[in-house]
Order: sequence, then structure tokens, then C-alpha cells
Amino acid sequence: MPKNGVTQEESAGLAVTAALDHDDSAHELSISIDLDYMAMLSISCLDFKRCDESIRISFKMSSPSPVYMSFGQCHFILKKGTETLAFLDGRFAIHKGENSIVMEGDIDFGVDYKLFAGTGTLMGFKTYEHNNTFLAHAIRLLKTEVKLS
Repeated sequence: MPKNGVTQEESAGLAVTAALDHDDSAHELSISIDLDYMAMLSISCLDFKRCDESIRISFKMSSPSPVYMSFGQCHFILKKGTETLAFLDGRFAIHKGENSIVMEGDIDFGVDYKLFAGTGTLMGFKTYEHNNTFLAHAIRLLKTEVKLS
């Protein structure tokens, strides 16, 4: 889970390592990649705006990893406890340094507006462009707190 307002420090070690293994019969080829730092995402400048039935969430995300991963257009869920407040869409990518993420969506029908007080949780749900890849699973690892009021 990315940490809000926390800056991660880079170490002098390699961020990406790869190992290649093959079978002598040439029927099996596998590559293993260790993605250090990918779990060290930081979120800052988180902004939540609501206007009637529409919601917009924007934030800056920082990563010390040199790996670039584009998740493409993604679907996110805003929850408070077990209640789903809204569904949002936005382009999501992870790359070295800082990038801006913007998500927009609509409040779930029948939600009690009193729930938009305090703190909620923004969670990645699915990718629209990469359903049959590891990115479809990786986007579900994104969870961060959002101040709703």
C-alpha cells in the first residue's frame, strides 16, 4: 500500500535484477525479474473534489524504481468501511520520479451523503487494457486513504 506524505530514500543497490534459465531441450525458457522498490510508492498532494454526483481524485505518486509500468485506463473504487461510495476511472502508470494521477467518476446510486465525512479508501479494481496480464492483479494492490471532507 502506498504511503501518504512519505518520501522513500533510494539505496545504492540495483533496483532491477534479472535471471535467465533455460532447459537443454529448448522447450522451456523462463525469465525471473526482481522488482525492488515497486512496493515503495509514495503518494502526496492528494486532492478530493465532489460536485453533486461527480467525484475527482488527483494525487502525485513517486517511485524510486527505474521500472516503467503502464496500467493504461483503470477502474477504481472509493469505499468507506464496507460501503462503496463511488466508481472512478483514470490512467495509471508507475515510473521513476513523480507523476500525476487523475481519476474521475460518479457517486454510487443510493449512497448516504453523510458517509462523505472523515476518511475513505481508494482501491484499484481492474485494468481495461491488460485483463490477462499480471497488471490486472497488480492494480488491486493499490490502496490509499482519502480525506473525504
